[in-house]
Formats: sequence, C-alpha cells, structure tokens
Amino acid sequence: TTVAPVIKGKYISKAAISKDIVVTANNLPLITGATVVLATRDIAIDADRLSQIIVENNITIMQATPATWRMLLDNNWQGKPDLKILCGGEALPENLAAELDSCCQEVYNLYGPTETTIWSSVHKYSQGNSSTVSIGKAIANTQFYILDSYLNLVPKGIPGELYIGGAGLARGYLHRGDLTAERFIPNPFSLNIEHLTFNNHQLPVTLYKTGDRVRQLPDNSLEYLGRLDNQVKIRGFRIELGEIEAVLTQNAVVKNAVVIPHKENLIAYVVLSKGALKDSLRIAEEQEGSPKGLAPKVASGAGELRQSLTERLPSYMIPSNIIELESFPLTPNGKIDRKALPLPDVVEDSSNETIILPQNKTEEILLGIWQEVLNRNSISIDANFFELGGHSLLVTRVISQVREAFTIELPLRSLFEHPTIRDLGRVIDSEQSNSTKNPFDIEIVDRESELPLSFAQQRQWFLHQLEPDNPAYNISTAVKVTGSLDIDKLQQCLNILVKRQEILQTAFLTVEGKPQLQINPDTVINLQAIDLRELSEEEKEEEIQQLKTADARQPFQLDTSPLMRVKLLQIEREENILLLSVHHIIADGWSLGVLVKEIVGLYQEAGEQ
Repeated sequence: TTVAPVIKGKYISKAAISKDIVVTANNLPLITGATVVLATRDIAIDADRLSQIIVENNITIMQATPATWRMLLDNNWQGKPDLKILCGGEALPENLAAELDSCCQEVYNLYGPTETTIWSSVHKYSQGNSSTVSIGKAIANTQFYILDSYLNLVPKGIPGELYIGGAGLARGYLHRGDLTAERFIPNPFSLNIEHLTFNNHQLPVTLYKTGDRVRQLPDNSLEYLGRLDNQVKIRGFRIELGEIEAVLTQNAVVKNAVVIPHKENLIAYVVLSKGALKDSLRIAEEQEGSPKGLAPKVASGAGELRQSLTERLPSYMIPSNIIELESFPLTPNGKIDRKALPLPDVVEDSSNETIILPQNKTEEILLGIWQEVLNRNSISIDANFFELGGHSLLVTRVISQVREAFTIELPLRSLFEHPTIRDLGRVIDSEQSNSTKNPFDIEIVDRESELPLSFAQQRQWFLHQLEPDNPAYNISTAVKVTGSLDIDKLQQCLNILVKRQEILQTAFLTVEGKPQLQINPDTVINLQAIDLRELSEEEKEEEIQQLKTADARQPFQLDTSPLMRVKLLQIEREENILLLSVHHIIADGWSLGVLVKEIVGLYQEAGEQ
C-alpha cells in the first residue's frame, strides 16, 4: 500500500515550517503533482476562515487532527462533496469519522511517529459498528511488529506495543545517545543478518519502540488502543484511559471525551452535541428557576453518562467527575492540550450550591458516614457522591458502614444508582420497612461443591493464563516494626489470620480449561526471617532494597494457596521490616491495609494472654 495516489488535486497545508508534518503536508503533494495552498496559523485555528479558504480555493484534500475537524463541524461547516479528508495526530473516534464521511468524498486515517518519517500506515474509512477506527496496515517498505514486554510477538487480537522498522526509520536523536539507545533497538528477529528476508521483504536491522499500544484485527489491520504512558494505576488498578474515552464517545450526546488521572481519582471531560447542551441548560433553568450563571461546568447529564459507564465498565474505571466543556483547549499543532484542562478544584461544581440539611434520622446518619468517608464537613443531601470525590473503594466503605448502622445488606451498585443522601436514604427506609427476615441469615454454601469466581477474579485468572509469570498484579507493602519482636508468636498470628480469612486459604485451579475455586483449610503461612544485623548500614540499605524489589517481582502460582507471602527482615535487635505481598486476585490496596491492622491486632492480643 502506498499513500502517494491519495495526494492529488489541491491540498491545503496548515503545517508550521518547524513541524515534522511539513514533510508530508508540503513536500509529498508537490512531488506527486498536487497544488499546495498555504494557510497561516491564524486561519488554521479559526473555523470560519478555514472553511472559507477551503471553498474559495476549491480544496480537494486536507489533513488535520480530529480536534480540528471537530472544530469545523461544531461551527456549522457543511463539508465538501469532493474533499478527501486525511486525519492524523490523535485517535480518530468512529462517530467523528462517520460524520466526516457523510459530508465529504473519502476519509483516511493516518498513523505514524516523527521517528518513522510521519506516515507509517493508512486506512480508508468505511462505516461500521466498531467504536474505534483502524489505523490500517504498514505502507510500502515499512514493517510492523507487535511485541510484549519481553520482545516476543503477541498473538493476533492480543494487545502489545508497536515497533516499526523499514526505510523511513530515522537514525536516532541528534546528540542524544542515551535516548537513541532506549527507543531505537536492534531487531530481535534479524539475528544480526542484514540480508535476511521475511515475506519477500528485507528485515530491518533496527526497530523504533513507539510506546503505542495496538492489537491486530482479523483482517491484519491494526487497532490503536492508546499510549502506554496513558495506562495509569489508580487505587491498585491498572486502567486504560482510552478505554473509558471510547465508551463515553459511544453515547449519542457525546461528541468528544478526554479522561485524565487526578490524585487518586479519574476526571472525564466531555463536549456534548449542541442539542444536548440546550437540553442541559433548559433542565438547569427549570431546576434553579433562573437562567443566570448557567454556563455548565459539571455535566448536567453526568448521572446518565455515569450510569451508561457502569453498564459497560467495572466500578474502579468510573470517573469521579464528569465535566462538560464547550470545547477542548488545543496545542499549537491542533492536538488536545490535556495540561490546560480545568481541574475540579478550579471548576464550580455542585458543592457551591445551597446546602440542604437532612430531613430525617436516616439522612442524618448517612450524612455522618459521608462526612467521615469523604473527609468533608458541608455536604448537601442532594450532592452527588462521585462529584464530591467518591470512588469505588470509598463506595465499599460507605456500604460497610450502612450495614453496621442500619443492619441491612445493600449491594454496592445501590450507591452508584442512588448517589445522593436523599435517594440512598429512601432506599434504606424502603429496605427496612420491607425486610421480613434478618439480613444476616445467609445460607452457608457447601465448600466441597464447585464454587464460582467473581467477575474480577475471572479477569485475573484469564490474565494469568496469558502471562503466568507476570508480577504486574502483585500488591506489596513494607511495614517497619520497632521494639521487641517474638518471631514464633508472629508466625502463630499469621496462621490464625489464615484460619479466620477464608480468602487466604483459596487457590484458583484450572480444570478442563476453566477456572475453579478451591478452599484449603489446612493452608499455612511460613514466615521467612532474613537476618541482616551483621551487615554495615550501607550494605543493609542496599540489601533491603534488593529484597523488597525481588519480593514484589516474584510471581505467584494461582493453583497454590496461600496467595500471600510474608518475610521478616531483621535490621537491629529491636528493629525489623515486615514484607507483605499478595496477589490481586484475593485482595486490593485497601485490603492490604486491613490485613496489616489485623496482624497487629492479633499480635497485641497474643501479648496480653
């Protein structure tokens, strides 16, 4: 596949002379016989002037980022029947591609880093049901490799990092030998033989490590899944921000969406269609009784958007805030400027509304629970839990305290479906009035029968089958212990803990290719004590770091319980470090803190006896 036949006719170039895209924006059209019309920076960021120059110069081909195309459409640009659209620089949402395809001749999605001479693949869009648009296949004289972290090829359909080789590959970074060595690596498949061929192509000796996460589709084209540096870890969970953005843009009222991490939460920013914006203003006006000061900040339809997310994503991927913007800030080259997005403490949210006090005893108790969990003093009974900074782990704490305060058992989804004190209070009152039996009369399940895994456990088991020795889902902590320590007593306390916590007795077997949960009541934990007291201070520091790293990276075998390790590093006579590691299939970051507190409590009880 080549891209030269695409560049014919009159081409509008918005590229600054100092930018890499000028190679394709100016040079490629000229060498293929096209006419280039130059647009200044002022024109490029002005939707009216840009659409005007397209018409006046009878432009037949134009390349821009998705943000620029969205800017044009949002300003009532009607398109051009003979215009070929080239889109690159950022992921192209399917809804935007469909909109452009309906008002122009053709839409091409282009992909390629600067280091591989701008374009590495091209895909002609045709409307489908996918929420993402393929970036196509490698162009001529370019090779793609999708590799895992060990530089092994991944199977078709499995995500991996994209590596690029071929004639367009740069030599490296000028005067940056360290960065060149990091990003331009020897091709592990060339065996250092320059003339080795693959599919009638000479294998590249060097590959460029793009940092982009992709997967191969059934037709061998690639789906772009986002940047590897856009994979974040929030509250112990690894999260792909692009996955949340894709689900948001599948909502008919959302034109574009961006998700960023902020402290221990996720913040979503959405640009809604104009019809949806009018509806949100009308609803707000009806609720407030006055149209003054109604520029939307936190999305009026945030509840509906959050509900649609909960139907498609696990709770830990639900943003704490969904903020509505009229448009996204852009960088000089037309990409979304994530650093310029307003943070929640800058945006006026529902916390600035009139505080409505509790109306009954249930709401008073709930208010106390929310104030403690959210660490806030002034909370209105109509304030949204998630817009106040709530997230999935805090939901667990709220439901736990509700259980203790009202002696009722509510599912976690109750707070997602009823995120205000007023609404949740009504649910609690209804449950209490309809309750005909003790909610704690729970039927005991036979441990010898086939026990089901939770959805999260199934996910962890599946990932373990793909990479059984990957320590990515280990959760580790180190606790400094001062004072006299009885190691034998600590060992006894750990085994008491195992007897009390059934999850620590649990192993996850694979039977006929399916996961099966097995509880082993005879499970014990062997405390490993490592004596470092004879080492010098410098040697101790080095050894402690090495042991902590090694323990965190040591993989678990899911078919063997316990899925928890405990090591004791003896530093001085009355100074020790307790290393504790568990697999994510049995615990999360918050659970680890609970385990440590329980171990401390058991040890203190043993000392009093």
